[in-house]
Amino acid sequence: MLNFILFLFIFFFGILLCGVLSFLFFIKKKIKLQSDRIENQKEYFELLNKYNKNEKELVEYKNEFKN
Repeated sequence: MLNFILFLFIFFFGILLCGVLSFLFFIKKKIKLQSDRIENQKEYFELLNKYNKNEKELVEYKNEFKN
């Protein structure tokens, strides 16, 4: 009987420990993915700003040639 109780205690302790470790691993991955997404957003906005700047210059040149 004592062996069975000890087995159950170790079994549930192992399940709890694995759950906590996997949860912490998931949280670290989620934080890393969010930081990557933020960096990608910054790159996207930089490219978008360059595109908008080029577009404005082209519109200005077009207007100059019409005049």
